[in-house]
Amino acid sequence: MTSVAKRGNLRWIISISVSGGLVYYLLGRIELRDLLDTLRNVHLPSLSLFVVVSLGGLAARVGRYWLLLEIRPTFRDLALVTLVRNCLVDLLPARLGSLSFVYFATTRLNVPVQDSLATFFLALVFDMVAIAPLLAVAILVVGGAVSAGGGALAVLAIALLAVSIVAVLLMAPALDLGAGIMRRCAAGNRLARVELWTKLAGLATDTAEQVRRVRQRGVLLPVLLLSLLVRFFKFGAYYVLLQAVLMSHGMGWGTLNFFEVFLGVAGAELSATLPLHGIAGLGTYEAAWALGFTRLGFTEELAILSGFATHLISQVYDYGLGLAALVWIMRPGFRRPGEGE
Repeated sequence: MTSVAKRGNLRWIISISVSGGLVYYLLGRIELRDLLDTLRNVHLPSLSLFVVVSLGGLAARVGRYWLLLEIRPTFRDLALVTLVRNCLVDLLPARLGSLSFVYFATTRLNVPVQDSLATFFLALVFDMVAIAPLLAVAILVVGGAVSAGGGALAVLAIALLAVSIVAVLLMAPALDLGAGIMRRCAAGNRLARVELWTKLAGLATDTAEQVRRVRQRGVLLPVLLLSLLVRFFKFGAYYVLLQAVLMSHGMGWGTLNFFEVFLGVAGAELSATLPLHGIAGLGTYEAAWALGFTRLGFTEELAILSGFATHLISQVYDYGLGLAALVWIMRPGFRRPGEGE
């Protein structure tokens, strides 16, 4: 076994161990019966609203992909690939599952790989651009509820916005620079598998050109607006889902502050970017959720219960739709690479 493979296996062992340890610890702080009762008594009208809001977020995300792509598949096919992406995004550390969009858009929708990559990179950056102002507004509105960590969150919001703007401006030059470095190293025989690195350099150059084309098409402002909608719908769906979970605990509509929920969920979502993020985020997500919501006034038991319940329900929803979409796009009758519309 190579050293790279050993490091990869060790990372997975550590990740699974951390997740298992966190799940064991958190479940030890609550009664499992209470969690099962919470899941059984979820408020069905609110759960239905969660589905509606989630579908609004799906439409906004698909619309953003559709605007960014130069070679545009049908909205339906792009929605299917997006559902698969949503299913796989949490399965790997640091959101690596989101790269599935590139794979399926290229292999199943006949989109050129440089077009898929440019769309993927720009969507990733605009996700950061969109969350920064929402995070800043939430900090201003919530105020004292996060006084201990408000300064750090404000710095994080400013840093995210600054890094995102720089990334949009420098994405194409950075890809060109990387391509040039790979070509020089390959030409000097300083890399193994020279042919592969030469191909990667060409792909980087093509992707940089595709990024420039997207900017020239003048779609970045609509993409920004759609990115804001994606974030609004995502956190709105979590708000509604949390409301559905907590109705049986005596917390009716209007008792939850949307921006407090936003800050609590944002911390849990950021845990998904960690290298030790476990499979489906189990453990790390609930731990970050519990930490955030206890700081916002929840009791420890309610924070842990709500974290497990909302995460389990949202994962079942995403995996159910995603796996159904995956089966559909992988069927023999679906469009294959090289086929026309």
